[in-house]
Amino acid sequence: MARRKSGTGGISKRKDGRWEGRVVIGYDEKGLPKTKNVLAKTKLECQEKLDDLRVSCRNRSIKQPPA
Repeated sequence: MARRKSGTGGISKRKDGRWEGRVVIGYDEKGLPKTKNVLAKTKLECQEKLDDLRVSCRNRSIKQPPA
């Protein structure tokens, strides 16, 4: 299975047959990641939706995890 670059999110197939893409958009006060996800019928459609989500979230400031 091919791996995606770090920071680009992940894509997996769900049991119901749909594809789910997840990306980390920031971190909360405890240092846990905040994620957003997209769903699609095909893997290609999911990749496109995930790329759009990443671009829209990139415009916001991303908090880094506390040290």
